[in-house]
Amino acid sequence: RVNSFSPSVSRPDENAPTGRRTDYGALGSALRSSLEWATFVAVDLGDTTRADRAHSANASARRPWIDRALADADAFVAGVRQMLRPGDSLIVASLVPPLARVRDRVFLGAIAMDSRRSSTASSPTTRRNGIVSIDDIRPTTLARLGVPDGPNARGQVLRASTASDAHRSTARLDSELVLAA
Repeated sequence: RVNSFSPSVSRPDENAPTGRRTDYGALGSALRSSLEWATFVAVDLGDTTRADRAHSANASARRPWIDRALADADAFVAGVRQMLRPGDSLIVASLVPPLARVRDRVFLGAIAMDSRRSSTASSPTTRRNGIVSIDDIRPTTLARLGVPDGPNARGQVLRASTASDAHRSTARLDSELVLAA
């Protein structure tokens, strides 16, 4: 049985790109309520996507909004980590790459996984610590829920790895993809 709960977690803000911003108070309250009964919660913050779409042609106007959105998201995720119980997992994914990257045919987004341990996500799909495929999110989520994946499923279950160079490796891959594009 799947329960669906979609509260309004954005609010009007005439100064923000596209006139809306994430309402972190409402989002935190909805998340706390959901964690009382849910075994899986998906959250889309949206502020980076709104900033990217509103200022895609003007990098200097876009940068402060992206920086603010990322700082707000970081603070929110720190609060979410405190809500996790033993055995809970947190996957943070930016499934929409910046518009400028999409135009250059570079579709690298960001994914982080936290299971209350100091670790980095590792993927059998990519075979590189810190670099996973978006296709790995589905089987990872289903495995955490104890639900078998279909026979034609793509991706593999993410693992926790203690690789110390994952951030450098990811940044290097990102640079190489941009250069290649």
